[in-house]
Amino acid sequence: MSSLVDYQVRRRQDRYRFAYAPEIVDPALAIAPEVDLLIAGPPCQGHSNLNNHTRRRDPRNDLFICTVAAAVALRAKAVLIENVRTVTVSHGDVVGMARELLESEGYTVTEDIVRADRLGWPQTRERYFMAAIRSDAACAPLPVIEEREATC
Repeated sequence: MSSLVDYQVRRRQDRYRFAYAPEIVDPALAIAPEVDLLIAGPPCQGHSNLNNHTRRRDPRNDLFICTVAAAVALRAKAVLIENVRTVTVSHGDVVGMARELLESEGYTVTEDIVRADRLGWPQTRERYFMAAIRSDAACAPLPVIEEREATC
């Protein structure tokens, strides 16, 4: 994805900011002036506890931030990023960095851990979700996910 969007992140006064406005460099992505919704699931292997080789230091972990840069460059009205629960303890704090970058670009960010069994699915998988809505976009607030007992 880094070959699709040009961006650089800097840390100033203990806050992350883009050094310059992220820009789409692949003409195939120059599809519209604005995107309504960007949904992404960056690779989770580097954040997974099952990865004993590059856990927390996997170069693919940077794709979480690249997703944020793409969302900003595409002027996405809303962004939904999904990953494993352990992304919240990544070595580079990609979740904290992503939150700060989105907020600095005018997005309201919410995040949560969702357990599949509490949604009625027959598994106990936990997933991390980050949702962001651009403050000037005419989007309805995100609904609250209702938990319920599994039916299977």
